[in-house]
Amino acid sequence: MKRELIIGGGAIAAAGLIAGGIYLSQNNPFNIKPGQEDTEVNREKMEELYFEELKDTERYVFCVGKETIKGDYANSIMGNEKGEIDYVSQEVNLIDKESGKMYLLARSIDYNYQGQGLISYEFGDGTIDTKESGSLTEYYKKNDAPVHVDYNSGTVFPAPDRKSKDWVFVNVNMTGAALGAVQSAQETSKEDAKTFCPPVKLSSNLLESGAVITPESFSVSRPCDAPAVNPGVSFSGDYEFNCLGIDYSQAIELLKDYQAKEQLQNSKVQAGNEEGSEEFMNFRDETLTEGVAGSSVGEGVNPSQSGDLRVSDESEESRPSNDEMKKLLEEARQGIQADTHQ
Repeated sequence: MKRELIIGGGAIAAAGLIAGGIYLSQNNPFNIKPGQEDTEVNREKMEELYFEELKDTERYVFCVGKETIKGDYANSIMGNEKGEIDYVSQEVNLIDKESGKMYLLARSIDYNYQGQGLISYEFGDGTIDTKESGSLTEYYKKNDAPVHVDYNSGTVFPAPDRKSKDWVFVNVNMTGAALGAVQSAQETSKEDAKTFCPPVKLSSNLLESGAVITPESFSVSRPCDAPAVNPGVSFSGDYEFNCLGIDYSQAIELLKDYQAKEQLQNSKVQAGNEEGSEEFMNFRDETLTEGVAGSSVGEGVNPSQSGDLRVSDESEESRPSNDEMKKLLEEARQGIQADTHQ
């Protein structure tokens, strides 16, 4: 091969690399990308710098808090459903004196709801039973943290929006009776928690607002009424939020714990999402296998349930044998042929 061709080919290759955004630098002559270990070290250094910034006691104050929302939920659209909401959040908050705001840096939430509704229709009536439950841990950097209290406007924001909107497991059981027969159905989904408390406006008289503010603590306790959340939906209950001051070292240790818990939680959720489809298929196959175990094709299956495998209540003695089934099928086939030729 001619030397000119070799040089020319190299020039073309080099041009392709440059066009693709890959180039050689004097500091990194082989264009080696940082490894995972280097990335992890850099992340930890950035984290330490972030925590070091929060060490400014002249500007920042930490407090550990607890927030609760408890009360009665009503939904006239869904069968006049009524139930009780129980929302509890354990938190670490940061007060920034410069901005005049309290930021939510970390929280662990436990949430439960149980409700029941009655439905009526042309041929009968029934009930709707709803159960919701979920636990969630969230960690925020200050720049991304939701505002919990704005001292400038004197406003408390109950239960700031969660990062996740599908952490609550919802199970709805519907049971109805029509013409003497009872039928049931179940629906499952994943949603966010029901938190309907509107922002709390603190007046100049804090006691009238249900608030107590000292250099060491912040607390507010007052009724939470949301009579028209959506058409037909209302909530009436109580809201409480207390936050007690802690020192820097205690706060940082707690924040690191919350951060680790969130990472573990997200790993489990990701693993569950990847395995969810396979687990569902295995569950379905096992269920169908158990439903027809020990039976030959057609045995123990109610043919009137199209596409639905249900074990018949017939005893072994009353169930037709294979020969009898063949005879019945043959008679049915002959009847069909006769009708066709008429």
